[in-house]
Parts: sequence; C-alpha cells; structure tokens
Amino acid sequence: MRIIMGLFNKGTGEVHLKIVYWGPENAGKTENIVRLSDFLKDSGRIVTLLGKDGSTIYFDFYNPVLTLPNGLKVKYLLYASPGKKAARLARKLVLAGTDGIVFVVDSDEKRFKDNKESLHELQELLEIKGLKDVPIVFQYNKRDLQTALPVEELRRELNPQNYPEVEAKVIKGVGVLETFKEIAKRSLINFLKRGNFGELDFP
Repeated sequence: MRIIMGLFNKGTGEVHLKIVYWGPENAGKTENIVRLSDFLKDSGRIVTLLGKDGSTIYFDFYNPVLTLPNGLKVKYLLYASPGKKAARLARKLVLAGTDGIVFVVDSDEKRFKDNKESLHELQELLEIKGLKDVPIVFQYNKRDLQTALPVEELRRELNPQNYPEVEAKVIKGVGVLETFKEIAKRSLINFLKRGNFGELDFP
C-alpha cells in the first residue's frame, strides 16, 4: 500500500515535502543535516533520537521552510535514516511517504560493498512501497579521502540510471547546500505536477 506523499495545507498555504537521506552507516547523512542547518539559520530545528552508543536509532529531523516568489511556502521535512544493518525496520518506517531521496555514497574504497548493500535495500523497499518514481539525487561524499574511489567508477556501479549527482566533502560543508537544492527542486516539481499551485520559480 502506498502512503500519501506531499501534503498541501490550504489554511497556511504550505506544501509539506518529506526528504530522506539514505546510505550506509557513517556515510554522512546526519552530518548533511547538521551542516545544512548551519547554512539555513533559524529555518528549522534538529531532533535526534540516539541509541546508547551515540548512533542514530530512528532518524534525525530538520524542517527548513522556503518561500517561493509566487508566495507558496514549502516546508521540507528532512530525515537521516539510521545506517546500522540491524535498523532495517526503522529505515523502512522512515522511508514511508517520502517525496525525495538523497543517497549519500561513502567514497572510501573500503565502503564500496556497504554502498551496494544500502542501495540494494533502498531499491527493494521503493519497489515494495510503490515509490519507484520518487526523485533521487546521488551525493558522492568524502571526496577528499586519499582512498576515495573515482567518481566514474562509483557512477558506473551505483548510478547507471544517471540520477542527478553532487560531489561533496560534507564535513567541510562542501556540496551540502547544492545537494539539498537539487532534491528540494526535483521533489517540489514532482509534487506540483499533481496539482495546480501556480507557476514554479524555484530560487
């Protein structure tokens, strides 16, 4: 059964869109949201549910609000899915009703298998939930590592569909805002195709 995606509140004039940052453990999902909150000051708040070992059990949550030139307000509900392999159920719950996905790739050659496994799980869950048409953006993180695999190899093995992609050094803030803008734009366009909310002019 497909969960309803994208909600429009006529009373507030807001569109609510859910974005999920997905990827293997320690790929940089949480760090993306933390860095983004630094760029978009006073635009939302972060809520994190942590386990005893300090890792994310369920999700990180951040809700920046953007106002488009046509007056439409868009609230993005950002979630970083937990990366631990034992947290599959939590990841499945976080994915429900998503309007866009950022797949955060760990460029370290030692993490290649983890990237493949995480991507396979994502594809499997998208199929089950009927979300195959959800916009996806690939972010190749940790490009500053000496052990980083070439982007060409990562693209060939992980992104043969040629989804939009961004190279990043998230811990330094590089590529964070670009990634968010790309998935924010694509998820909003996808939502607007299903309703008449005026002309789109994304900043």
